[in-house]
Amino acid sequence: MHPRLIAAIVGVLGTLALAAAPTAATAAQGVSCPSHSLCVVADGSRIYTSTHPLGGAHAWRRTDLAAGQTASAVGCASAFACVAVGDGSVLVSTDPASRNASWRTTATFPDIHSLATVACPARSLCIAGDLAGALLTGIDPFGHDGSWSSEQISKNVFQVACPSATLCGADAYGEPIFSTNPAGGPSTWFAEGAPSFVLGLACASTRLCVMADLNGGIVASTDPSSPSGTWTTVAQLGASGSPLAPLACTGPSLCLAFDGSRVFSSTDPAGGASAWSAADLPTGAGTPTGASCASWHLCVAVTDRSTVLVSTHPAGGVHAWRATELGGASG
Repeated sequence: MHPRLIAAIVGVLGTLALAAAPTAATAAQGVSCPSHSLCVVADGSRIYTSTHPLGGAHAWRRTDLAAGQTASAVGCASAFACVAVGDGSVLVSTDPASRNASWRTTATFPDIHSLATVACPARSLCIAGDLAGALLTGIDPFGHDGSWSSEQISKNVFQVACPSATLCGADAYGEPIFSTNPAGGPSTWFAEGAPSFVLGLACASTRLCVMADLNGGIVASTDPSSPSGTWTTVAQLGASGSPLAPLACTGPSLCLAFDGSRVFSSTDPAGGASAWSAADLPTGAGTPTGASCASWHLCVAVTDRSTVLVSTHPAGGVHAWRATELGGASG
């Protein structure tokens, strides 16, 4: 878990024990799969990529970042447009899967030190968040003249999700915030009410987003673009005091919620507890810290042991998930 995230969550929850702090909203965006032919994992001083995630360790390629570059989160608009963030820098690559992949620093923010989430709904737009409360907007982030702006919103930004270029949301200090014009900058964002303190955020579409509460529950909205907010607790899945994390969704309606050694899945996430099913994950793989689904037929999670869990049938139980240690990836 990112140390700054631990401090932020403990500060928010006050009396909640550190052991109950979510493993999740950490590098929840430490993996991004924009398609079946590319998954990218951010792992500190390294970035791993694969054009065949099911192919085992040898199907993953390691890129060592240059001195001073770090990557704690990654978001890809396509197989040829990825952004990684870490500390106070933004890195971009237009050839992430190539043998000689390059990641260049395109923006540096001296006053920001804990960028931990990024989402790129289009090649022309990326949104990043900082654990200390900064929201970054990248306009044409892959162009030579791409520009990034930063604004403090006074709320720790744990996770950003953008189901489209006209709708982005974020888990901001325990409440959902959204914008229907994210390219317009932080001033276009509005807060939505939630039934409880929520963490993490994943959206299957502009009509379906989910978050997790502190007691193992799923909180969902079928109208996340509404300033009035329509968030309700729809299912109690995990143990009290143990938030489900990370979360991942893909269109039109598949969502996953991880709980240590288990994964909950649903194709009707707002349909109540009976719409969710639980399955065990492979033993010894570690605790999932980030997840991404390219479609219903490819979901990838990364764990705190630098292991990837890959499935073409995420609701299929323990045998549906394959564990691969990234330490065996080629350089």
